[in-house]
Amino acid sequence: MLPESVLVIERGWLSSNSILFFEGKQAALIDSGYVTHAAQTVSLVANALAGAAT
Repeated sequence: MLPESVLVIERGWLSSNSILFFEGKQAALIDSGYVTHAAQTVSLVANALAGAAT
């Protein structure tokens, strides 16, 4: 089990999985994935950040 400050964002097969690390109001994204999936990455990260703000 991962600590609450770490979130793994899983995507489909042959796509990159990303990791978000949270530290207070800041977050760092590790492995943003392929440029062809940029819109999906932005959407997934935005949703994760919105969920972290609650």
